[in-house]
Amino acid sequence: MEDKAFTPSKTQTSGKAVASLVCGLLSFCFSILAAIPSLILGLLAIKEIRQSNGLLRGTGLAISGILLSLLGIAATVVVFLLLLIPAIQAARNAALVARSSNNLKQIGLGLHNYHDMFKSFPLAGSEDKSLGIGLSWRVRLLPYMEQQALYERFDFNQPWDSPQNKALISQMPAIYQAPGVTLEPGKTVYLAVLGAFPGEGEGWEQRRTLFNAGGRGVGISHVTDGTANTVAVIEADPSEAAIWTRPDDWEFDPQSPRRGLGGLRKNGFTALFTDGSVSVAPNTISDNDLRRLFTIQDNQRFEAFVPPYLRNRGY
Repeated sequence: MEDKAFTPSKTQTSGKAVASLVCGLLSFCFSILAAIPSLILGLLAIKEIRQSNGLLRGTGLAISGILLSLLGIAATVVVFLLLLIPAIQAARNAALVARSSNNLKQIGLGLHNYHDMFKSFPLAGSEDKSLGIGLSWRVRLLPYMEQQALYERFDFNQPWDSPQNKALISQMPAIYQAPGVTLEPGKTVYLAVLGAFPGEGEGWEQRRTLFNAGGRGVGISHVTDGTANTVAVIEADPSEAAIWTRPDDWEFDPQSPRRGLGGLRKNGFTALFTDGSVSVAPNTISDNDLRRLFTIQDNQRFEAFVPPYLRNRGY
């Protein structure tokens, strides 16, 4: 009797293909931990099926498992990026704040060097020709920030927009350039908190800050609230940017003390205090606290108004 080779009556489904599909489905729950095995099993299943001479089936299951694994990997990458982007943005913001803080500290050092020489801080300047101060305090600070050569090129008998002085706008020192913000050449967001001088209008007492446009310069002895409690210069929003040589600053308004502040950096604005320290005042700070931090003689006790979010400055 003639022997005949045994032939299976039907083909079998590849176990690897089934496992690939199952792992692919699980990849949406267990992320990449199931997606990678699904991808590997799917590829092995296809290879195995092709080499089985028709004895194995399940190509569709393997392909489905591979596709599901790829979707699972893609979903994992998307979730990872969504989690990573805020962290990157926070780190970038912190780096920009640190660089800006360093600029403000250098400005603060220049202010104190100026005060040591003249026993008062510089006047902000004014476009009112009768006051005779046609250039910004930022220009007057140049010799005290190792910029004597640039300082000597200005004509202090002329306003900021005279031909000679206007030609120097493009020479703005890097210290006045806030990091991470694009402005027109020669513009800065480092602005003095500009208030009233004694006798300037009704209610000038509530508007007196470290800088004023006329009158006499303010000395440390006038800052009865304490230099550590009084803001001198702020990093304003780009909408408030001024030409650095122009006597143009952030005018303090007790009725709107946060105008143009807190939009450049995340969560707050960077401020230089009169003692030379720098801190970020958060956007959650109250209007009342801002008014107290900007004025120099509100006669409030130190403990009564220093907000908790600024106490980490070393108060």
